[in-house]
Amino acid sequence: MTGHKCWTSVHGESCEMAVDKMADYISQATGYSTRDSLKQLQGFEYVVHLKDFHVDEIVRIAGWDKERETLIYEKVYPVVKEGV
Repeated sequence: MTGHKCWTSVHGESCEMAVDKMADYISQATGYSTRDSLKQLQGFEYVVHLKDFHVDEIVRIAGWDKERETLIYEKVYPVVKEGV
């Protein structure tokens, strides 16, 4: 990771679906596996999903789960309250 700030736009029904689509785009362009493409997306700090021109969901990419081989997402918005 270079540490440079960037943003991108992609269509998806949720934050996680958008990240999966970005991984697909990386795989198609580079020949990397989907797993390797997803690992590279750890460099994205936040993913924002818009619905009807309003913020619908925000997740933070918190890292990589080595056992499940998937990204770890933390929901930021809407706020999820524990025990509810």
